[in-house]
Formats: sequence, C-alpha cells, structure tokens
Amino acid sequence: MTPSEALEAFRRAASEIRTRLHQRHTFDGPNWAAYERFQELEASTFDDLVARPLGLAAGQYGGPLPVRGLSLRPAEPNTSAMINRAPGTISGYWDHPVRTLPNSTILEFLSFFEWDQLAVHDYSLVLVTVARSPDAPEIEGHSAIVKFSSVSWERAA
Repeated sequence: MTPSEALEAFRRAASEIRTRLHQRHTFDGPNWAAYERFQELEASTFDDLVARPLGLAAGQYGGPLPVRGLSLRPAEPNTSAMINRAPGTISGYWDHPVRTLPNSTILEFLSFFEWDQLAVHDYSLVLVTVARSPDAPEIEGHSAIVKFSSVSWERAA
C-alpha cells in the first residue's frame, strides 16, 4: 500500500465517522466533549489505516510534532498554500507574504485541518510544517495549510 492509498482510506473513513458523530451531537448546540472523543477515535483510525500498514510508529497523529515517516511535496509547480506568519506555530495568522510552495519544498505532515472544529469534516486540507525549501528558505519552519489534492505523499527517508 502506498502512502497516498493509505491516507485516502483514512480520509474516507474518518470523514464518514465524523459526519455521523456530527449528526448525532449537534442538536443541542456545540458539543466539545463529543469532539474530544472523536479526536481519540480519529487518532486510532489513523494508526489502523495509515501508521500500521506503512510501518510507522503509532500514536503520532494529531500531536504537536510531525508524523515521522511521511513527507509531502507539492504535486504541481507553485502549489498554493496558506503559510503561517510566525515560524513554529499552528495558530494565529495565515498571511505570510509567500503564497506558493516551490517544487523543491519538502513538507512534514501534522494532521488534516478544518477551520471549524465542530463542523462536518471533509478532510480536504492538510496541516504541514515546511521542513526544507531551498527556493524559499524564508518559509522553512513555518506551518502551512495545503489542499490534499495539491500534494504527493512519500515515505520519508
């Protein structure tokens, strides 16, 4: 199984689980407890569908550090991205003046991203860290949000 196949299986499964959970728990307003339970289920699903089949260490998804063993590259020249203003943070302002990722960029996977944590998740966005970018070194160490369809997945060396 390739990393792309494993992550696509995870996207489909986690989206289905999240949609069903969302439908059950939104009638009385925001439910943070249900969301926190879902995060545990999501991490377990990642371990079962991605980490174990690819031989990666379990328990990495959704944490503050990148998932070891996976890397990403822009799938097209000058892939659009929202890059965080401050290096080393995953919150705040996503308005760095660099708006595209050169092909030479190597990204590290943190998690899938949704702007509204309590809404239905479609897993179309990926939260990454810019590990290396020889053609735009000013973005190294910054977090970025990219479309799942705009990156190619690889096993990290």
